[in-house]
Amino acid sequence: MKKPVGIILNGANGKMGRLLKDLIDKDERYRIVSIHDAGSELSDSSKGDVVVDFSSPKGFQKALETCLKFKTGFFSGTTGLDQSHKDAIGSASKSIPVFYSPNMSIGVNLLVKIISENSRILKNYDAEIVEIHHKAKKDSPSGTALLLAETAGVDISKIHAIREADIPGDHWIYFARRGELLEFHHRAVSREVFAGGALEAIFWFSGQTTGFYSMKDFLSTSL
Repeated sequence: MKKPVGIILNGANGKMGRLLKDLIDKDERYRIVSIHDAGSELSDSSKGDVVVDFSSPKGFQKALETCLKFKTGFFSGTTGLDQSHKDAIGSASKSIPVFYSPNMSIGVNLLVKIISENSRILKNYDAEIVEIHHKAKKDSPSGTALLLAETAGVDISKIHAIREADIPGDHWIYFARRGELLEFHHRAVSREVFAGGALEAIFWFSGQTTGFYSMKDFLSTSL
């Protein structure tokens, strides 16, 4: 077994950050080098193997810049990013290993894979997306809904976002044509499904070289 992966956790006080820390503390494949949140500098990034970022768009940008400075791998699931952040990911991946996915659930990414592999057929259907998340979620539509929309070629106006109670995440994508309806549904019954998927992907990512990676790459080589 290779040595434990040194994790620098950014966004440690958020929901995902807290879940990840709990899982990492129980898993001998990892060690926590340091934890950070808003206002905390990642100056010790050179001491770890991977900066794991589940923070905010501002925290994401600072963490990515720090990784470039110290040539440290960057792994992020932060949502609410705009095109400038996505451009920064592409640019950084030319110098360091970068992993990004708006949803770390194995099930959601299997759904994305199914839709992608059948896109030629599904383009003949009308498609709409419905998603439900907890009231505290700041981005709407969610990163997952946008990922499904991009995969299926669905216009953003066809995404219906609902924010209620403490729901971790429900996503439906409907494909309809005359006389029939295809319905795909993914339900996260616990946020641990996202943290658990992230943990497995981090371990896989820690062995990668410079370039851009996503859950698609992880699934294609690991499952």
